[in-house]
Amino acid sequence: MLLALIIATYAFQIATAFTAMTSQAARFAGAVFVMIFFAIGIARSRELLGLRGGGLLDFLVARAHPAAGEPNGPGAGTGPSRAADPGPGPSATS
Repeated sequence: MLLALIIATYAFQIATAFTAMTSQAARFAGAVFVMIFFAIGIARSRELLGLRGGGLLDFLVARAHPAAGEPNGPGAGTGPSRAADPGPGPSATS
């Protein structure tokens, strides 16, 4: 996920370098890219340290890939849960 974001940012940076019409637009784009790469660097360092939670990237990934406990995404737990339904018990015929 993070690698795709990095590659997309580099591609957008290259496209912007060739399409900037004025020097002011190029400076503004450069400043924006510095901030984007700074944020990616922080996210990557947190990932390398094994820290999870609290970051914007974790929030976006959690929204894109629901947790194993929520097979149908956020809000799927509004109905009856499997924990409340004990299911079929021991068979009375055995």
